[in-house]
Amino acid sequence: MTPAQRITLLNQVIVSLALPAGATRIRLGHLDRYDWLRANLSIVDVAVDPAFQSTFSGLFKMRYMRTADRPFYFGMMQAKKALTGHAFPALLNAHFEASGRQEMSFISKLIHIIDPHRAIWDSELRAKLMIPDPVQRTVVNCSAAYAQLENEMGSMLTHPLFLDVQRAFNARFPGRAYTPMRILDASIWGL
Repeated sequence: MTPAQRITLLNQVIVSLALPAGATRIRLGHLDRYDWLRANLSIVDVAVDPAFQSTFSGLFKMRYMRTADRPFYFGMMQAKKALTGHAFPALLNAHFEASGRQEMSFISKLIHIIDPHRAIWDSELRAKLMIPDPVQRTVVNCSAAYAQLENEMGSMLTHPLFLDVQRAFNARFPGRAYTPMRILDASIWGL
């Protein structure tokens, strides 16, 4: 993404946050479910808690997760939730070994709910940031693409216009204690 494209996207986000309710895809219900997940992550056993699993799967639209993969995925989340500094390649590889699938989106959402300073790999966000999906889904290629996403999001977070995005988001949705990454992710996704 060029600097000019970055500025254009940030300006689009600022304008969209000023539009009337219902004009963006960001809904209070989405934010409330996200807040509930963050609040409950540390107090429930996510490996077996059906309310947490259902809310997580619904919020992040994880409709493609096979039933057989759920125990491993939420078990991994439970095991990792107290730790910081999760390495995307290691978790992606562990999931691949257990399921035979390279699910970048699933792993990025697991990492993000534990550490909301990390980016979410989402097809719509990726398209808006002009980051191609890896043609060959190897751990190396997927990890490089995720690093590109985090670098692009990092560039946007350090851009002076991001302060306007943050102010607009906080004015539109007061009382949310979100990381800058979460604000940027939700705001771009909401376009």
